Amino acid sequence: MISNLQYAFEPQINMSNDPWAQEVVSNKEDLKYVAECLGFQLELDENGKPLTAFKTGDMGPWRGWVAIDLNEDMRQRRATVYFAKGPELDGNGHILAETLMDGYQLSHGLYWFKEKYGFATNLEQNWEALQKMRCDRGMAYQDRSPKLPKRKEVTEPIDSTKKCSRLYHLDQNRH
Repeated sequence: MISNLQYAFEPQINMSNDPWAQEVVSNKEDLKYVAECLGFQLELDENGKPLTAFKTGDMGPWRGWVAIDLNEDMRQRRATVYFAKGPELDGNGHILAETLMDGYQLSHGLYWFKEKYGFATNLEQNWEALQKMRCDRGMAYQDRSPKLPKRKEVTEPIDSTKKCSRLYHLDQNRH
């Protein structure tokens, strides 16, 4: 069971291959230490071994972080989860990340997150102006990044009962 769960924390895509990160993260060297896995981001060592799994989230004024120490000794593993709600509509809960996630190996991950998505992860001097500049840079990249073509609807909308009935009849006709 444990080995099956370990698969979830195997690097799948290195951030060195992420065009958005390549464009907006100023220190490209940091990107080789961050990867995506199945639902989490990973902080990697110099050999590509996962050290910490982390995930961020934001919706309206809410911000959240999860960090999981991927120590090989399962008894030594630990995790931290936090949610924060800021007083304003855009919230500023990510600003707590470096303080609350202290003790996890996350220096490259925090830098990547701050540079790519723009949010301040600590109370740096002029943090509001720097956060705005980084967020504007990220939004500018999104505005000009390649888009997938819009799919054309090939069938008329149909309610689920009719759809199930049609699928049942199609299946019956195959036999």
